[in-house]
Amino acid sequence: LNETVEAYAMEFSKESGIKVQVKTSRVVSEIEPIIKVAVFRLIQELLNNIKKHSKCASTVIQLEYGTKYLRLTVVDDGIGFNVENTLATLKKKKISYGLLGIHERVKQFNGDITFSSHIDQGTTVMIKLPVSREVVQDERE
Repeated sequence: LNETVEAYAMEFSKESGIKVQVKTSRVVSEIEPIIKVAVFRLIQELLNNIKKHSKCASTVIQLEYGTKYLRLTVVDDGIGFNVENTLATLKKKKISYGLLGIHERVKQFNGDITFSSHIDQGTTVMIKLPVSREVVQDERE
């Protein structure tokens, strides 16, 4: 996963002109393939939103791994936005791509997501996902 994200980030950076820094830690326990795909898709969608809306010069993608969960953090230095108003508007219009699509994908895997953004101060998205569906099953029992 780390190598795939780094390669994608380099390609995205060349294409968009946005500097992307990737920080990764060592993988502690095996990550289920479906979770790897979900993380990659989340990164693609987050970078797509950054390219479309943030007007940033740079972004940082950080992947940290634990025994049961992984944490994906994406930070940009863009124009920021009002999170509550934007999410409320998207829900009202029943738009399911972009931010809501990201939110739905995270919830699909019983993960947590936090958007933090302030006008002219950029945006931080933090996502916590289980490394496998087995983790979710164990915690339900």
